[in-house]
Amino acid sequence: MSQTSTASESDRKFDVKIPDKASNSCLRLVSFNVNGVKTLKSYYPWNEIPKYNDMLTFMKADVVTFQELKLQRGDIDYSIADLPDYKSFITIPKTRKGYSGVGVFVRIPNDTDNDEYKESLKVVRMTWM
Repeated sequence: MSQTSTASESDRKFDVKIPDKASNSCLRLVSFNVNGVKTLKSYYPWNEIPKYNDMLTFMKADVVTFQELKLQRGDIDYSIADLPDYKSFITIPKTRKGYSGVGVFVRIPNDTDNDEYKESLKVVRMTWM
């Protein structure tokens, strides 16, 4: 007898189980002080999830923030800046190389999200004067 699984591929791969959101009308915000994005992949479960997009999807989060990325412009590549399921926003300090920096990742709504939810995940671009 074969068993049909409804768990996502991420859930089947890893021991950590992140509960589903209470309802489809709530947003999940996850925030980490990573003390350098390069160290992030040294810790479980991220050391077993090779791609940033998969890492964020595994967290079942709508918005993820990383503080203290400690990146310089040359450290940013498509693996963190151009994710298929998230819009990426990364700040880099101008004066102190490799100091602080923040990454904000906002999930791109899909067809199954209701209109109110899609509006909640809408990114509005601000222009500074």
